[in-house]
Formats: sequence, C-alpha cells, structure tokens
Amino acid sequence: MNNVRNSGAALIRITIIDSYKTVSLPADPLLARQIVGACAPNPKTVEDLLLAAEPFRPGITKRIINALLDFERRRFQNWLVKLDPATDIFEVEDDHLNKLARQALSAGLITIDLTGGVIGVAVPAFQKVGNELKREAELPVFENGEVSKKAITYSLDKHWKIENLDSQLNYWVPGSSQSPSQPPQQGNQQAGFLVKG
Repeated sequence: MNNVRNSGAALIRITIIDSYKTVSLPADPLLARQIVGACAPNPKTVEDLLLAAEPFRPGITKRIINALLDFERRRFQNWLVKLDPATDIFEVEDDHLNKLARQALSAGLITIDLTGGVIGVAVPAFQKVGNELKREAELPVFENGEVSKKAITYSLDKHWKIENLDSQLNYWVPGSSQSPSQPPQQGNQQAGFLVKG
C-alpha cells in the first residue's frame, strides 16, 4: 500500500463518497484525523479531498491513486482477486466491495459523504471524551515517514455534521481467521487551515 498507513498501528476503514464514486482505504488513526481535517476546504470529489490532505501527509494523493490503479489491474487480471482489507485501497464497484467499504477494521470505521456533508464515526477510541473527532483541531504533519514538528489547524464549516454510526458494525481484526466479508494563532492561513511550523 506504499506507506498509506503506519505498520503495526490499529486500523480504521475510511470510506469516502462523492457524487460519482466511493473509495475505501485502511488508515492509521493519525491519517484518519488528517483526512477528516482535509474536509475543511469543503471538497466536492474524492480527488479534491485527497489533494486537500496533501498538506497533512505529502504524497498521499499519488499513493492512493496508484493503489487504486494497482487494485484495478489485479482485478482485471483475475476477477476473483482476494481482497486484503488491511492493505487494499479500492473503488466500490459491486455489492461485495460495498459491504467491505462499510465494515469496520480493528479500530473502527469513518465514512465521509462529500455530497451530504456528513462524517460518520464508529471509532471507539474517538468516542471518548477528549479524544473525539472535533470540528476544529491541530494535527501534526507526517513527513519523510514520521510525524514532524509542523502542525496544521483545521476548522470544519457549520454545514459538516459529525455523527455516530450504528454500533452494530462488524469488526475485522488483522490476522484473524474471520473473513472480512462475513457478518468504521500563528502560521499561513489557507482555506480552512492554519499551518504552523
């Protein structure tokens, strides 16, 4: 997956929905928060959201697009390609992938509906007081494979809603025998961001 997530970290499934497509990917908790922060400039497409995430995690757009192309290539070569929910990034193209895109990984699920302005959260760690996803927060920038001293503050517009998803989600734990398909100031001011460091 080309370092889209940190190895060894708990995984959160992130599913992003726009008017034309749905893309789903596994992410470490920091990347999950960074992608939520990338909603600040009100992106309308998956591509716009990925580009908005670039200040948080430089190179993320290219890595995700390449992973999507790789998944499509593998599916074309073998329609019954086995999906690894812990590493595969995919575009939802059928009922099976739609089900997987809405299934929590070991640390939960976040859905981002760009057309409806709704961020759905089913991440137990994020539902604790003081650790919840916030409308405004300061997040570190991930550079050269590690967290840097730089930080970006994001602020979501009022139209964004953060809602708890159904607690009846199926969780897939990496390494388990369960199939995932069985029953998620200072600085330069930019649109919705305050860059520090």
